[in-house]
Amino acid sequence: MTRRLLVACIALVATTSCVGSSRTKHDYDLKAANTAQAVASAVGTAQAAVKGAAARRIPAPYLSVLLNNTAKDASATQATFDSVQPPGEPSDKVREELDQIVSAAISTLVDLRTAVRRGEIDKLADIGTPLATLHDKLDAFEKAHS
Repeated sequence: MTRRLLVACIALVATTSCVGSSRTKHDYDLKAANTAQAVASAVGTAQAAVKGAAARRIPAPYLSVLLNNTAKDASATQATFDSVQPPGEPSDKVREELDQIVSAAISTLVDLRTAVRRGEIDKLADIGTPLATLHDKLDAFEKAHS
């Protein structure tokens, strides 16, 4: 009987730990702010990479790995946040607002990664143009929700 109870507890933990929840709007806002901060960090790294590429200071193989990592990190951060269940309708609006900014950031990061892999280093500055605005939006979002 004890073994069955143990197996049932493990199954319960395994099935409920996949999706987190926030009990309060404040808690959800803090998770959203942390997500914005993490994605802003990835965007900032990409901005530095684009500047380094423009100055021909970063070798293409390193640039490819760097931009791949920024896109993966931002995507993983978004996936983690999206797994958190909002506690109510006001939090749904927070989620929608953040997801729009984060999705635009990830799209730009993926476009940068793709350009590097295609050897189109000279296009990075143009592709990366939205990064500054996205970084500012993420910073403003973080401040508004922390």
